[in-house]
Amino acid sequence: MLELLLLSPEGWASILEGSAAVETHFSRKPADGFCEMYGTGDITQSYFAKLLAPGAANPWLHGFIVLHQESQLIIGGCGFKGPPDKDGVVEIGYGITPAFEGKGHATASARLLIAFAAKHPEVRTVMAHTLPTESASTRVLTKCGFTKVGEEIDPDDGLVWRWELAHSSVLG
Repeated sequence: MLELLLLSPEGWASILEGSAAVETHFSRKPADGFCEMYGTGDITQSYFAKLLAPGAANPWLHGFIVLHQESQLIIGGCGFKGPPDKDGVVEIGYGITPAFEGKGHATASARLLIAFAAKHPEVRTVMAHTLPTESASTRVLTKCGFTKVGEEIDPDDGLVWRWELAHSSVLG
């Protein structure tokens, strides 16, 4: 079973400092590869600046760490790429450390994000982007009820597939 723990600017700072700082901040040990997940270039420097800016923890901005309850290890992260837009759309993202991949944890994390979004009436659609090829991430989204609705050009990733989960289908 998994639990999502809200990140804060201080939590993000600990991730950038490394495993020892994460363990000190969260009183939980990160799984091997956790901190390294955030150095892959998936998060731009300008976005890191937003995450580290002083202020209260905000689930729409800061996201969550994924805690594996049985082992008490931090095994990943997930969150939204901002608050709902004017059309009620939020975008999700998720990542799990290599030793915990392929065990349903990314799917469970995505479902927890969907459940969080469902508690907010302003959210009408949850969406995600993937690279334009079948992958573990496309399987996660399919298992969660998402439908591939088209292709877009992402400024950082180039061509991507857009996936959506409409409010009426799962969000309630």
